[in-house]
Amino acid sequence: MTTDPDIDELVYTLDDTLDWTDRDLGSRRTGTRQRAESARAAVDAAVRAMAQGDVAAARHLLDSWHG
Repeated sequence: MTTDPDIDELVYTLDDTLDWTDRDLGSRRTGTRQRAESARAAVDAAVRAMAQGDVAAARHLLDSWHG
């Protein structure tokens, strides 16, 4: 963990989202797979924002995702 609580929370959210999307991407149900694919796209965008140093944008991307 870091000394920045915002980054710690963001990393926890990313990890949690990756856990359930890993499971749901293998689902036979189309709706479940599509929801996981949508969430994974939001995670990918958030990680790109974090790589550019924009934690606020990463947080916004995850908070605004609706499955």
